[in-house]
Amino acid sequence: MKNFKNILNQELFISKTLLLNIEITPNYEIHNKYLNEGVAARTFKSTGVGFSSKEVLTEDSLKDVLKDSNNNILKMYTIKMKGKHNIENNIKNFKISNMHFEKKEFILKEVIKVLQSRDIEVDKIIYQENNLIYNIINSLSKDIYSGTKNTCTLEIRFKRKELKEVAYTEFLKEEFDIDKVLNNLYPLRVDNIDGLNYINNKKYKIIFDNIISGHLIYVFTYLLSSNCLEFHKDFYLFIKEKKIKDTIKIIENSTNNKRLKCKYDMEGTARKPVEIFGDGKLKNIFTDIQAAEEFEYCNTASSFRSDILSYPSAMATSIEVTNGNETKIIKSVGDIKEDYIMINEIVGGEAGINYSNGNINIVCNGYIGNGDKKGEIIKIYIETSMLDFFNNIVSMTKDKYYFSDCHILTPFIITENIKYTKI
Repeated sequence: MKNFKNILNQELFISKTLLLNIEITPNYEIHNKYLNEGVAARTFKSTGVGFSSKEVLTEDSLKDVLKDSNNNILKMYTIKMKGKHNIENNIKNFKISNMHFEKKEFILKEVIKVLQSRDIEVDKIIYQENNLIYNIINSLSKDIYSGTKNTCTLEIRFKRKELKEVAYTEFLKEEFDIDKVLNNLYPLRVDNIDGLNYINNKKYKIIFDNIISGHLIYVFTYLLSSNCLEFHKDFYLFIKEKKIKDTIKIIENSTNNKRLKCKYDMEGTARKPVEIFGDGKLKNIFTDIQAAEEFEYCNTASSFRSDILSYPSAMATSIEVTNGNETKIIKSVGDIKEDYIMINEIVGGEAGINYSNGNINIVCNGYIGNGDKKGEIIKIYIETSMLDFFNNIVSMTKDKYYFSDCHILTPFIITENIKYTKI
């Protein structure tokens, strides 16, 4: 790859992260909070890229990391950051005091009260927040780029009819509403009944709940991210020319996925929705400035980093999974009036997914269901592939759920003709 002219281009990434963990039982409450702030700098020259960071945020630290990055040029890194703006004025005008988190307290004990009113005995609630606020000053623009990410997870361990169960959901902090969040905890909406059992030799549709479908989409998108493709291209080369039924669309920078509040990615490229997979074929991979040129795809504005210590790279940032033209939409699983297998836990996870061809060989826990009724608990062995999984999708739920720090927004996915064996 050709290097740009030997002119100095620089970038500052200024961030604060706030992690919060709360555990609540009917008897005690524990809070743990972690706050981190700092600044990272990159200097781009034709000879390479320099990187430096400091976990302290002061006016002096902004200047220090720029100087250090200029003195740490590594020839192993090159990037076409063709900036033309001097960043000194933006540094002078930048006010650290403007970076602060909005406070929003949740009365989580109210969640326990609501569940108890539904005859659900709560053992423990685990609540986590992951907050990020950042600013980017670089040579690409005379403006300062800014953005936020405020994601939450809620895990509820409970007993119902003497059975221990777990319900888990992810959501955006600003969208917190007790009724909405509890409605997203699908296990709380299911009634356990007797007599709904597995029948040998019966062909069942398999439903991948939001966690399982989210997990598979996570692996799929990772294998098509340029930070993975630097080392592993087998799956990309395998899928590149394949064509299947139009059952699923995977969209980066979806306007429906509101995980990131920003107009630009973390290199300063304007974000807009881009189809990664659609019409039964691969359309794009996840790219930043350099990867777009290297792999000859459009720049999907997927540059991201979680903190000052990580080097920015292209990855899925705000994915939405939606239906293709050959896939029906149903309101919810409760509308399915036939027996099905719901899988809600993978045993072994990524160990059963082949990174070269996307073959999937996994053991899953689940149950026999019908509508919102839950019957016999079962374990099955699934033998399929990513493309076979996509090709056999028949419907998706209208309701969608966040997964993996909210970077994936996915429905429940209903499939048929997936090969499985009851264990």
